Formats: sequence, C-alpha cells, structure tokens
Amino acid sequence: MAKFIEKLKALYAKLKKIKNIEIIIAVVFIALALILYSALTSPKKPAKENDVYDKQRDMIEEMESDLCRILSQISGAGRVEVMITYSGSVEKLIANTKSTHVNTTNNNGSITTSTSTVTETPILVSGDGSSKPYVLKEIMPTVTGVVVVSEGARDPRVRLEILRAVQTLLNISANNIEVFAMK
Repeated sequence: MAKFIEKLKALYAKLKKIKNIEIIIAVVFIALALILYSALTSPKKPAKENDVYDKQRDMIEEMESDLCRILSQISGAGRVEVMITYSGSVEKLIANTKSTHVNTTNNNGSITTSTSTVTETPILVSGDGSSKPYVLKEIMPTVTGVVVVSEGARDPRVRLEILRAVQTLLNISANNIEVFAMK
C-alpha cells in the first residue's frame, strides 16, 4: 500500500511540472461532460423502414391470433392454427394542400397562351422535435389467401363452418380459403 501511495505522489509531482496542467484537466472534464450530456439528451431517432415492417408484421400476427381465437370457439374445431397472406402492404393516404397557378399571356392582342401549374404539398404535423406528414387513413393490404389447420377439420360440418366464418370475417371468396385437418 505504501508503494502505491509513493507512486501516486511521484505521478502528481510529474503532472505538476507540466505547464498549464490545470487547463488540460479542465478541457478533458468539459469534453467528458459534453459527451455525457449529448448521450443523455439526444432526441429519439426517426422511424426506420424496419419499424414500418415490424408494425405491419405485428398487425398480421394480431389478425391471425384473433382469427385463431374465434375459429377455436366453433363447436368441434378444437385447436386451430391460421396463416393469412396479403397482397402489398399498408398504404397511407396523406393530407395534401393543392395550389393552382394560372399564367395567361396575350400576344399581339389576338393569341392567348395559358399555362396552369398545380402543386401538391403534404401537410406536416410537428411533435417530439420532428415533422411527419398528416395521415388521413391507412388502407390495409388485401387478403389473398387463408390456410386454416384445425383438429376438428376431419368433420365436414366443422370444415364448412370454419370456411364460412373465415369468408365472413375477412370478406374473401371461398376459393381463397383452405381448411385442413391437424395431424
């Protein structure tokens, strides 16, 4: 322990010999404070494309789990698994402002030339230090197919009830629905 204290004293003596050591130490502390401050107060990063994909994937999983829950309530259906396929992705309808500019010129008093320009600009809303376009509505992708696997699907009555329930809930044709018996 005594050797350690002696080494600290020697280091302190060496540092004391360096010109303007107090200024160097102060600059280092200020730099550390700025780094710490910027790390703690940095704004949230904007949503990435992966966030949109994750949101859509969550929506699909929620729809599938809701459908499983409903279909498993059908008498005789038993345990049910569902997979839904979609065409496309979520489409957002963004609010825009339209401005029209008409420019009319007369040449020699008899010929009139008219030019019209229409400009659409998205309406932006601010929040959390960022601006985002105002979304009027989100249009969900179209369901293209559904596969249902059910414990009770060997019974034709249960299979038909599952088929009709999926048709009604997702508003799709029976041609796009397949019901299979679970192994």
